[in-house]
Amino acid sequence: MLQAPGRQRAHVRVVRDDDDRLLVCKDFWHTAGWYRRSVGSWLIGRETRALQQLRGLDCVASLVRRPSADCLLTQWVEGTSVATLAAPPADLISQARALVARIHERGVAHGDLGHDSGEDWWGRDCNALVTPGGRLVAYDFAGAVLRRGLHLGFYPVMCDHDSLFVSKLLRRYGPHDSGLPEALGVNGLPPRSRRWLQRLRKL
Repeated sequence: MLQAPGRQRAHVRVVRDDDDRLLVCKDFWHTAGWYRRSVGSWLIGRETRALQQLRGLDCVASLVRRPSADCLLTQWVEGTSVATLAAPPADLISQARALVARIHERGVAHGDLGHDSGEDWWGRDCNALVTPGGRLVAYDFAGAVLRRGLHLGFYPVMCDHDSLFVSKLLRRYGPHDSGLPEALGVNGLPPRSRRWLQRLRKL
């Protein structure tokens, strides 16, 4: 089990399909009917739309299918959380910068890379791992914001939040003299984004 069910929280677990493939199942079946049909379905729908826009990217745990309005199946990717790497790959920072750029090019801001925190703390889950082959992969797009549609101006703010993922990797693994813009961390964010992220308690 990856996340235990809660009254208003998805149940996330690893399952096997008919072809014996390991998949990640996220559902709201255990929640109250009104919550499952409204909030649960909306959250699953938002994540589904984000993953549909990201199809084909090898840096994202891909969408498999949406069996019902309140359930989502995604690819299971074996790996180690970037927060606990004993020996990070030499190109980790370049991979992280490319990952953030590639999902933004598709019109998706993850919103929870590194989770809600400053540049030196990872929060509950950083939502990114490194595979045994050294590939960086992002997962759990439940908090994604899409460029298209009604986003009330939050899309560029969440893109700036994604950039802090690179800042945190630099802070933890170096190089500390990279000269990259992300090395500035929170201080490098536009004032508007910083204010909004503080109001949203994402800093």
